[in-house]
Amino acid sequence: MNKFYKLILLIIVNNLLLIGCWNYKDINKMRFVAGIAVDYDKSKDEYIITAEIASPQGSSTQIKREIFQSRGETAFDGVRDLIFKNGRKLFWAHTKVIILGKSVVNKKLLSVLDYISRDAEFKDDIWLLVSKEESASKIYEIDYKKPQEIISFNLDNVFKNSNRICTYYAVPLWRFMEILQSEGASPTLPGVKIVEKEGKVFTQVEEIAVFKKDRIVGWLNTIESRSFLFLIDEIKGGVITVDCDTSRGIVKVGLEVLDNNTKIKPVRSGNNLVVNIDIKLIVSIGEIGGDIDVISNKGREKLKEDTENLIKKQVEDLIKKVQNQYKSDIFEFSKVINKKMPSVWKDIKPNWEEIFSNIKTKVNVKVTIKSSALTSRPIKVNY
Repeated sequence: MNKFYKLILLIIVNNLLLIGCWNYKDINKMRFVAGIAVDYDKSKDEYIITAEIASPQGSSTQIKREIFQSRGETAFDGVRDLIFKNGRKLFWAHTKVIILGKSVVNKKLLSVLDYISRDAEFKDDIWLLVSKEESASKIYEIDYKKPQEIISFNLDNVFKNSNRICTYYAVPLWRFMEILQSEGASPTLPGVKIVEKEGKVFTQVEEIAVFKKDRIVGWLNTIESRSFLFLIDEIKGGVITVDCDTSRGIVKVGLEVLDNNTKIKPVRSGNNLVVNIDIKLIVSIGEIGGDIDVISNKGREKLKEDTENLIKKQVEDLIKKVQNQYKSDIFEFSKVINKKMPSVWKDIKPNWEEIFSNIKTKVNVKVTIKSSALTSRPIKVNY
Protein backbone atom coordinates (compact mmCIF):
# COMPACT_ATOMS: atom_id res chain seq x y z
CA MET A 1 0.00 0.00 0.00
CA ASN A 2 1.56 3.32 -1.05
CA LYS A 3 1.71 6.46 1.11
CA PHE A 4 -1.29 8.09 -0.60
CA TYR A 5 -3.69 5.25 0.29
CA LYS A 6 -2.29 5.05 3.83
CA LEU A 7 -3.04 8.75 4.28
CA ILE A 8 -6.62 8.34 3.01
CA LEU A 9 -7.16 5.37 5.36
CA LEU A 10 -5.83 7.38 8.31
CA ILE A 11 -8.19 10.27 7.58
CA ILE A 12 -11.21 7.91 7.36
CA VAL A 13 -10.33 6.18 10.66
CA ASN A 14 -9.88 9.53 12.44
CA ASN A 15 -13.27 10.76 11.17
CA LEU A 16 -14.99 7.61 12.41
CA LEU A 17 -13.45 8.04 15.87
CA LEU A 18 -14.47 11.71 16.15
CA ILE A 19 -17.94 11.54 14.61
CA GLY A 20 -19.62 10.74 17.97
CA CYS A 21 -18.86 14.22 19.30
CA TRP A 22 -20.23 16.33 16.44
CA ASN A 23 -23.44 17.21 18.30
CA TYR A 24 -22.02 17.43 21.82
CA LYS A 25 -23.99 19.59 24.24
CA ASP A 26 -22.88 20.80 27.64
CA ILE A 27 -25.39 19.27 30.09
CA ASN A 28 -24.94 22.23 32.45
CA LYS A 29 -26.41 24.50 29.77
CA MET A 30 -29.45 22.29 29.18
CA ARG A 31 -32.89 22.73 30.72
CA PHE A 32 -35.21 19.74 30.78
CA VAL A 33 -38.98 20.19 30.88
CA ALA A 34 -40.14 17.79 33.59
CA GLY A 35 -43.83 18.56 33.13
CA ILE A 36 -46.31 21.23 32.09
CA ALA A 37 -49.67 22.49 33.31
CA VAL A 38 -52.18 23.88 30.82
CA ASP A 39 -54.92 26.36 31.73
CA TYR A 40 -57.22 28.58 29.70
CA ASP A 41 -58.06 32.23 30.41
CA LYS A 42 -61.53 32.76 28.96
CA SER A 43 -61.53 36.54 29.49
CA LYS A 44 -58.42 36.98 27.30
CA ASP A 45 -58.92 33.90 25.13
CA GLU A 46 -55.40 32.74 25.97
CA TYR A 47 -53.74 29.50 26.97
CA ILE A 48 -51.58 29.61 30.08
CA ILE A 49 -48.60 27.23 30.00
CA THR A 50 -46.74 26.55 33.24
CA ALA A 51 -43.55 24.52 32.88
CA GLU A 52 -41.54 22.80 35.58
CA ILE A 53 -37.88 22.91 34.53
CA ALA A 54 -35.11 20.64 35.85
CA SER A 55 -31.65 22.16 35.41
CA PRO A 56 -28.48 20.19 36.28
CA GLN A 57 -26.16 22.09 38.62
CA GLY A 58 -22.41 21.84 38.00
CA SER A 59 -20.72 18.46 38.04
CA SER A 60 -22.76 17.16 41.00
CA THR A 61 -26.03 15.27 40.93
CA GLN A 62 -27.94 18.32 42.20
CA ILE A 63 -30.91 19.49 40.11
CA LYS A 64 -32.43 22.93 40.37
CA ARG A 65 -36.19 23.24 40.05
CA GLU A 66 -37.55 26.30 38.24
CA ILE A 67 -41.03 27.35 37.19
CA PHE A 68 -41.73 29.36 34.04
CA GLN A 69 -45.09 30.56 32.79
CA SER A 70 -46.19 31.93 29.45
CA ARG A 71 -49.32 32.76 27.48
CA GLY A 72 -50.39 32.32 23.89
CA GLU A 73 -53.38 32.37 21.56
CA THR A 74 -52.83 28.64 21.08
CA ALA A 75 -51.12 25.99 23.19
CA PHE A 76 -48.35 25.83 20.59
CA ASP A 77 -47.89 29.60 20.78
CA GLY A 78 -47.71 29.42 24.58
CA VAL A 79 -45.08 26.68 24.57
CA ARG A 80 -42.92 28.58 22.06
CA ASP A 81 -43.15 31.70 24.22
CA LEU A 82 -41.48 29.71 27.03
CA ILE A 83 -38.23 29.85 25.05
CA PHE A 84 -38.20 33.65 25.23
CA LYS A 85 -39.00 33.58 28.96
CA ASN A 86 -36.39 30.91 29.64
CA GLY A 87 -33.59 32.23 27.48
CA ARG A 88 -32.35 28.75 26.61
CA LYS A 89 -33.52 25.89 24.45
CA LEU A 90 -35.87 23.57 26.27
CA PHE A 91 -35.56 19.78 25.97
CA TRP A 92 -38.78 17.75 26.06
CA ALA A 93 -37.41 14.21 25.87
CA HIS A 94 -37.79 13.75 29.65
CA THR A 95 -41.20 15.39 30.04
CA LYS A 96 -43.25 13.08 32.26
CA VAL A 97 -46.68 14.64 32.83
CA ILE A 98 -49.19 17.07 31.39
CA ILE A 99 -51.62 18.47 33.97
CA LEU A 100 -54.86 19.80 32.49
CA GLY A 101 -56.86 22.50 34.20
CA LYS A 102 -60.64 22.29 34.43
CA SER A 103 -60.93 25.36 32.20
CA VAL A 104 -59.06 23.50 29.45
CA VAL A 105 -60.79 20.14 29.84
CA ASN A 106 -64.29 21.52 29.44
CA LYS A 107 -63.56 24.01 26.65
CA LYS A 108 -60.27 23.53 24.81
CA LEU A 109 -59.26 19.90 25.32
CA LEU A 110 -59.24 18.87 21.66
CA SER A 111 -57.01 21.81 20.69
CA VAL A 112 -54.46 20.90 23.35
CA LEU A 113 -54.51 17.21 22.44
CA ASP A 114 -54.08 18.07 18.76
CA TYR A 115 -50.93 20.04 19.52
CA ILE A 116 -49.48 17.44 21.89
CA SER A 117 -50.07 14.51 19.53
CA ARG A 118 -48.80 16.49 16.52
CA ASP A 119 -45.56 17.72 18.10
CA ALA A 120 -42.78 15.13 17.67
CA GLU A 121 -41.01 16.31 20.85
CA PHE A 122 -43.75 14.90 23.09
CA LYS A 123 -43.66 11.15 23.66
CA ASP A 124 -46.96 9.29 23.38
CA ASP A 125 -46.46 7.61 26.77
CA ILE A 126 -46.54 10.90 28.68
CA TRP A 127 -49.02 10.83 31.59
CA LEU A 128 -52.21 12.95 31.50
CA LEU A 129 -53.88 14.25 34.66
CA VAL A 130 -56.68 16.62 35.62
CA SER A 131 -56.06 19.18 38.35
CA LYS A 132 -58.64 19.17 41.14
CA GLU A 133 -57.44 22.63 42.19
CA GLU A 134 -58.85 25.85 40.73
CA SER A 135 -56.11 25.75 38.08
CA ALA A 136 -53.50 23.28 36.84
CA SER A 137 -50.68 25.75 37.58
CA LYS A 138 -51.49 25.51 41.32
CA ILE A 139 -49.97 22.02 41.38
CA TYR A 140 -46.55 23.50 40.53
CA GLU A 141 -46.82 26.33 43.05
CA ILE A 142 -45.89 24.08 45.98
CA ASP A 143 -42.89 25.59 47.72
CA TYR A 144 -40.65 22.60 48.39
CA LYS A 145 -37.83 23.10 50.86
CA LYS A 146 -35.58 20.96 48.67
CA PRO A 147 -34.98 22.72 45.32
CA GLN A 148 -34.21 19.39 43.64
CA GLU A 149 -37.65 17.97 44.52
CA ILE A 150 -39.27 17.72 41.07
CA ILE A 151 -43.06 17.37 41.28
CA SER A 152 -43.39 15.92 37.76
CA PHE A 153 -40.80 13.20 38.46
CA ASN A 154 -42.61 12.33 41.70
CA LEU A 155 -45.90 11.97 39.82
CA ASP A 156 -44.17 9.80 37.23
CA ASN A 157 -42.99 7.46 40.01
CA VAL A 158 -46.52 7.33 41.42
CA PHE A 159 -47.91 6.18 38.07
CA LYS A 160 -45.14 3.67 37.47
CA ASN A 161 -46.10 2.02 40.78
CA SER A 162 -49.85 2.27 40.22
CA ASN A 163 -50.16 -1.53 40.06
CA ARG A 164 -49.60 -1.58 43.84
CA ILE A 165 -52.47 0.82 44.50
CA CYS A 166 -56.09 0.47 43.45
CA THR A 167 -57.50 4.00 43.90
CA TYR A 168 -56.71 5.57 40.51
CA TYR A 169 -55.99 4.62 36.91
CA ALA A 170 -52.80 5.86 35.24
CA VAL A 171 -53.49 6.94 31.66
CA PRO A 172 -50.76 7.71 29.08
CA LEU A 173 -51.48 10.00 26.13
CA TRP A 174 -51.76 7.19 23.55
CA ARG A 175 -54.34 5.32 25.65
CA PHE A 176 -56.50 8.41 26.18
CA MET A 177 -56.42 9.24 22.48
CA GLU A 178 -57.27 5.65 21.54
CA ILE A 179 -60.41 5.55 23.70
CA LEU A 180 -61.42 9.10 22.80
CA GLN A 181 -61.51 8.18 19.10
CA SER A 182 -63.18 4.79 19.53
CA GLU A 183 -66.85 4.15 18.81
CA GLY A 184 -69.17 4.31 21.80
CA ALA A 185 -66.55 4.43 24.58
CA SER A 186 -65.33 7.39 26.64
CA PRO A 187 -62.01 7.86 28.47
CA THR A 188 -61.05 8.64 32.05
CA LEU A 189 -58.17 10.51 33.68
CA PRO A 190 -56.76 10.51 37.22
CA GLY A 191 -57.08 13.62 39.37
CA VAL A 192 -54.30 15.37 41.29
CA LYS A 193 -54.62 17.80 44.17
CA ILE A 194 -52.55 19.52 46.86
CA VAL A 195 -52.66 18.01 50.34
CA GLU A 196 -51.35 19.44 53.60
CA LYS A 197 -50.59 17.03 56.42
CA GLU A 198 -48.54 17.47 59.58
CA GLY A 199 -47.09 20.73 58.32
CA LYS A 200 -46.01 19.22 54.99
CA VAL A 201 -47.48 20.09 51.60
CA PHE A 202 -47.44 17.57 48.77
CA THR A 203 -49.36 16.41 45.70
CA GLN A 204 -51.71 13.47 45.85
CA VAL A 205 -53.20 11.47 42.98
CA GLU A 206 -56.70 10.27 43.70
CA GLU A 207 -60.08 9.59 42.16
CA ILE A 208 -60.96 9.34 38.48
CA ALA A 209 -62.50 11.93 36.17
CA VAL A 210 -65.27 10.51 33.99
CA PHE A 211 -65.45 11.86 30.47
CA LYS A 212 -68.31 11.82 28.03
CA LYS A 213 -66.18 12.00 24.91
CA ASP A 214 -64.18 15.24 25.42
CA ARG A 215 -66.03 16.67 28.46
CA ILE A 216 -65.84 15.77 32.15
CA VAL A 217 -69.25 14.75 33.44
CA GLY A 218 -68.32 13.54 36.93
CA TRP A 219 -65.84 11.86 39.26
CA LEU A 220 -65.39 8.44 40.83
CA ASN A 221 -64.37 8.30 44.48
CA THR A 222 -61.68 5.91 45.72
CA ILE A 223 -64.03 2.93 46.23
CA GLU A 224 -65.68 3.51 42.86
CA SER A 225 -62.25 3.87 41.27
CA ARG A 226 -61.29 0.44 42.58
CA SER A 227 -64.49 -1.06 41.18
CA PHE A 228 -63.71 0.59 37.85
CA LEU A 229 -60.27 -1.05 37.85
CA PHE A 230 -61.94 -4.42 38.50
CA LEU A 231 -64.24 -3.88 35.53
CA ILE A 232 -61.48 -2.98 33.06
CA ASP A 233 -59.14 -5.69 34.42
CA GLU A 234 -56.46 -3.23 35.53
CA ILE A 235 -56.21 -4.12 39.21
CA LYS A 236 -53.13 -6.15 40.08
CA GLY A 237 -52.36 -4.99 43.62
CA GLY A 238 -53.58 -2.96 46.57
CA VAL A 239 -55.50 -3.67 49.77
CA ILE A 240 -59.19 -4.44 50.27
CA THR A 241 -60.71 -4.07 53.73
CA VAL A 242 -63.60 -6.45 54.41
CA ASP A 243 -66.02 -6.51 57.36
CA CYS A 244 -66.26 -10.25 57.95
CA ASP A 245 -69.51 -11.08 59.77
CA THR A 246 -68.84 -14.08 62.02
CA SER A 247 -70.79 -15.73 64.83
CA ARG A 248 -68.57 -13.85 67.31
CA GLY A 249 -69.12 -10.48 65.67
CA ILE A 250 -67.73 -8.41 62.85
CA VAL A 251 -63.98 -8.33 62.33
CA LYS A 252 -62.10 -6.13 59.85
CA VAL A 253 -59.73 -8.06 57.61
CA GLY A 254 -57.17 -6.49 55.30
CA LEU A 255 -56.70 -8.49 52.10
CA GLU A 256 -53.76 -7.94 49.78
CA VAL A 257 -54.56 -8.31 46.08
CA LEU A 258 -52.16 -10.78 44.44
CA ASP A 259 -53.81 -11.03 41.04
CA ASN A 260 -57.09 -10.50 39.25
CA ASN A 261 -58.65 -11.54 35.99
CA THR A 262 -61.86 -10.01 34.66
CA LYS A 263 -63.69 -11.25 31.59
CA ILE A 264 -66.55 -9.34 29.97
CA LYS A 265 -68.82 -11.22 27.61
CA PRO A 266 -72.03 -9.98 25.98
CA VAL A 267 -74.75 -12.60 25.49
CA ARG A 268 -78.26 -12.73 24.14
CA SER A 269 -80.99 -13.44 26.67
CA GLY A 270 -84.24 -13.65 24.73
CA ASN A 271 -84.61 -10.29 23.03
CA ASN A 272 -82.31 -8.60 25.52
CA LEU A 273 -78.58 -8.05 25.48
CA VAL A 274 -76.84 -8.92 28.77
CA VAL A 275 -73.22 -8.19 29.68
CA ASN A 276 -71.69 -10.93 31.85
CA ILE A 277 -68.81 -9.78 34.06
CA ASP A 278 -66.72 -12.55 35.63
CA ILE A 279 -64.17 -11.42 38.22
CA LYS A 280 -61.61 -13.91 39.53
CA LEU A 281 -59.60 -12.45 42.38
CA ILE A 282 -56.64 -13.94 44.26
CA VAL A 283 -55.80 -12.42 47.65
CA SER A 284 -53.85 -13.12 50.80
CA ILE A 285 -54.74 -12.20 54.36
CA GLY A 286 -52.60 -9.23 55.34
CA GLU A 287 -54.20 -8.17 58.62
CA ILE A 288 -56.91 -9.34 61.03
CA GLY A 289 -58.38 -6.69 63.30
CA GLY A 290 -59.01 -8.97 66.28
CA ASP A 291 -58.64 -12.52 67.59
CA ILE A 292 -61.55 -13.97 65.60
CA ASP A 293 -60.44 -16.90 63.48
CA VAL A 294 -60.89 -16.28 59.76
CA ILE A 295 -57.96 -18.48 58.74
CA SER A 296 -59.36 -21.95 59.41
CA ASN A 297 -61.45 -23.60 56.70
CA LYS A 298 -64.73 -22.44 58.21
CA GLY A 299 -63.52 -18.92 58.91
CA ARG A 300 -61.85 -18.59 55.54
CA GLU A 301 -65.01 -19.70 53.72
CA LYS A 302 -66.99 -16.96 55.50
CA LEU A 303 -64.33 -14.38 54.66
CA LYS A 304 -64.39 -15.51 51.04
CA GLU A 305 -68.18 -15.18 50.88
CA ASP A 306 -68.21 -11.70 52.44
CA THR A 307 -65.42 -10.51 50.12
CA GLU A 308 -67.27 -11.75 47.04
CA ASN A 309 -70.49 -10.05 48.15
CA LEU A 310 -68.67 -6.79 48.90
CA ILE A 311 -66.94 -6.57 45.51
CA LYS A 312 -70.08 -7.66 43.67
CA LYS A 313 -72.18 -4.93 45.32
CA GLN A 314 -69.56 -2.22 44.80
CA VAL A 315 -69.17 -3.09 41.12
CA GLU A 316 -72.94 -3.21 40.58
CA ASP A 317 -73.37 0.14 42.35
CA LEU A 318 -70.72 1.71 40.14
CA ILE A 319 -72.31 0.42 36.94
CA LYS A 320 -75.71 1.81 37.96
CA LYS A 321 -74.22 5.19 38.87
CA VAL A 322 -72.35 5.56 35.58
CA GLN A 323 -75.36 4.36 33.58
CA ASN A 324 -77.87 6.67 35.32
CA GLN A 325 -75.82 9.77 36.13
CA TYR A 326 -73.06 9.96 33.53
CA LYS A 327 -74.42 7.86 30.62
CA SER A 328 -70.82 7.35 29.53
CA ASP A 329 -69.38 3.99 28.51
CA ILE A 330 -66.07 4.17 30.39
CA PHE A 331 -66.16 0.36 30.77
CA GLU A 332 -65.80 -0.10 27.00
CA PHE A 333 -68.79 -2.42 26.75
CA SER A 334 -69.19 -1.09 23.20
CA LYS A 335 -65.72 -2.34 22.25
CA VAL A 336 -66.45 -5.84 23.57
CA ILE A 337 -69.84 -6.01 21.81
CA ASN A 338 -68.29 -4.81 18.56
CA LYS A 339 -65.60 -7.50 18.84
CA LYS A 340 -67.83 -10.40 19.92
CA MET A 341 -71.04 -9.43 18.10
CA PRO A 342 -70.18 -7.11 15.19
CA SER A 343 -73.60 -7.45 13.53
CA VAL A 344 -75.36 -6.61 16.80
CA TRP A 345 -73.10 -3.60 17.36
CA LYS A 346 -73.88 -2.32 13.88
CA ASP A 347 -77.58 -2.30 14.74
CA ILE A 348 -77.32 -0.70 18.19
CA LYS A 349 -74.49 1.77 17.52
CA PRO A 350 -76.74 4.72 16.54
CA ASN A 351 -78.60 4.48 19.87
CA TRP A 352 -75.73 3.30 22.03
CA GLU A 353 -76.00 6.05 24.67
CA GLU A 354 -79.59 5.09 25.47
CA ILE A 355 -78.88 1.37 25.23
CA PHE A 356 -75.82 1.64 27.47
CA SER A 357 -77.87 3.42 30.14
CA ASN A 358 -80.34 0.53 30.22
CA ILE A 359 -78.25 -2.51 29.38
CA LYS A 360 -78.45 -5.32 31.92
CA THR A 361 -75.31 -6.67 33.55
CA LYS A 362 -74.62 -9.80 35.54
CA VAL A 363 -71.65 -9.66 37.92
CA ASN A 364 -70.02 -12.87 39.17
CA VAL A 365 -67.15 -12.71 41.64
CA LYS A 366 -64.93 -15.61 42.68
CA VAL A 367 -62.33 -15.01 45.38
CA THR A 368 -59.43 -17.32 46.16
CA ILE A 369 -57.63 -16.77 49.47
CA LYS A 370 -54.16 -18.06 48.78
CA SER A 371 -52.32 -17.51 52.05
CA SER A 372 -52.28 -15.79 55.43
CA ALA A 373 -48.71 -14.41 55.14
CA LEU A 374 -46.30 -15.53 57.89
CA THR A 375 -48.80 -16.59 60.55
CA SER A 376 -51.48 -19.25 60.42
CA ARG A 377 -53.58 -18.02 63.33
CA PRO A 378 -54.84 -14.71 64.74
CA ILE A 379 -53.08 -13.12 67.72
CA LYS A 380 -54.76 -13.95 71.02
CA VAL A 381 -54.05 -12.36 74.40
CA ASN A 382 -54.29 -14.62 77.46
CA TYR A 383 -55.50 -13.04 80.69
